Amino acid sequence: MQRILLASLALVLGLSAAPAQADNDSLHRDYAAFQAANPGSRRALGQAEVAHLFRLTKDHPVASLSDENIAKYDPTGEIGYCYGRSMAAHLAARRMGLTELSVRKLFILGDLRSGVDPEWRFHVTTLVRSVNAGGLEEWTAVDPIFAAPMTARTWLGAVRAIWDREGKSRAYLTSADAVLPDVRRFPAPEAETGDSIIELSFTPEGAEGFTRSPGYGERAYRLGAIAEEIHFLRASTEGAIDAFDFTRMVVGGPWEYDYHGYFVDLLADLLGRPASDFVPPAATETETETETEPVTETASVTETVIAPLGLRSVPGSR
Repeated sequence: MQRILLASLALVLGLSAAPAQADNDSLHRDYAAFQAANPGSRRALGQAEVAHLFRLTKDHPVASLSDENIAKYDPTGEIGYCYGRSMAAHLAARRMGLTELSVRKLFILGDLRSGVDPEWRFHVTTLVRSVNAGGLEEWTAVDPIFAAPMTARTWLGAVRAIWDREGKSRAYLTSADAVLPDVRRFPAPEAETGDSIIELSFTPEGAEGFTRSPGYGERAYRLGAIAEEIHFLRASTEGAIDAFDFTRMVVGGPWEYDYHGYFVDLLADLLGRPASDFVPPAATETETETETEPVTETASVTETVIAPLGLRSVPGSR
C-alpha cells in the first residue's frame, strides 16, 4: 500500500513529464508483448506449483521485502508496493502457463490500521485458480506478507483481523489486469463525495457494476468491466483514461511519487527469465507437506513485515 503523510504531500516527487511519458509508453508495450507471448493454456495450478509461485514472489529480486529493495524503491516508506508484489505473482503465474482468466486480484479498501492511528487505505493480493488436496478447484491468495499461500477467504479474514479494527472494510474482486484503485481522485476526508472507491464514504451497495460475492466473505463484491474501468487503474490500457502509470503514482491531483525504476526492473526480470525458473523443482522424499501445501486455515504475518500494504492514509482520516 502507499503511505500519504501530510508532510510528504508538500513534496513533489517523480520524473519530469516528457521522459516519464516516454518510459511509461515503452513499459506498456513491454507489458502488452508479455501478454501476447504468454497466452497460457492451463486452467489451474497444483499445490506444489502454487508453493513455487509463492516462493518466486516472496524471493523476487525486485518485489521481495528485503531491506535493500525497500531502501532502493521505497526510501520514504510511503508506497508499500503491495500492488507490485501482486503484479509479480500475476505475471509469474502467467509464465507458469495459467490463462488470464485463471488469475484475479482481490482488493480490500477502508480505514486499515493495526493500532490507534490511521495507517493504510488499501491492500491487494493476486489470486490463482488451484487444485486443493481433495482435488477440488479453489482460488488461492499469493501474498508474501504472510507466511504461506492461503485460500482467498482465509486471506480476507486474516487481513481484516489484523488491520480492519472497525470492521468496515470492503473487498473487491477484479480482473488480474487491475493494478490499484484510482488514487488520482483522493480527496481529503472533509471533501469526500462518495464517488470514488478510494473514499471511505464510498458505498458499492446498489452501485452499477458491483455484485455481492459472499463466497469470499462479508462485504465482498465482484466488479463488472465498466465498474473496474471507472474505479481502477489497469496495466493493459495504454493511452486510456484508466491506464496505470508504470513510472510514478499521482495521488489526489498534484502529488507525485516516483517508483524509482521498480516496474522497469520488475518487467525486465519477469520477461527475461528462462522458462525453467517457473517450473517447480521435483519433489523429494524429504519434502514436507508444509513446504508444498498452498492452503492454510490460519495466517501469520512474516516477521520482517507489518506495514507494506497499499496506500498510507492521510492523518485524521476516519
